[in-house]
Amino acid sequence: MDVGGFPRVGSNAQNVAEGERPMPARVDPMRVNSPILDRRVKMLPCQKEQAVRMHQAGMSITSIGKWYQVNKRSIQFLLFPERHAKNLLDRAKRGGSKQYYDKEQHRQSMADHRQYKEELFTR
Repeated sequence: MDVGGFPRVGSNAQNVAEGERPMPARVDPMRVNSPILDRRVKMLPCQKEQAVRMHQAGMSITSIGKWYQVNKRSIQFLLFPERHAKNLLDRAKRGGSKQYYDKEQHRQSMADHRQYKEELFTR
C-alpha cells in the first residue's frame, strides 16, 4: 500500500506477511559454475568415470559408494542408467518429489545455500 503517494518502506517479512511477493536475494541470479564449489554435486565427472572403472575391475557397488561417501543407490544409477529412468517413472506415479516436500525444511535449505553463495562471492 502507498502512504501519501509514496511506497511503503518495511522489512521483507512484513511484505510477505501482507501477501506481497518477497524480494529475491542478491545472490539468487549468481551461478556457482564450478562443480568443486557447488555443494549440490555429489561426485565430480572424473570421479564418476573412475567409479565405472572400479566396478569394471571387480569392486562392489557398496564399497565404491563407501569410497566416495555416497549412497550405493547413486552408484547404481551411475552404472545402470535404465534403473535410474525406471526409478524416476515409478516416483512420478507415486506423486513425484511433492510426496516428500517439506516447506520449512526447503526454506531453511535455501537460506543456507544463499548464505554459502554469499560467502563464495564476497571472498
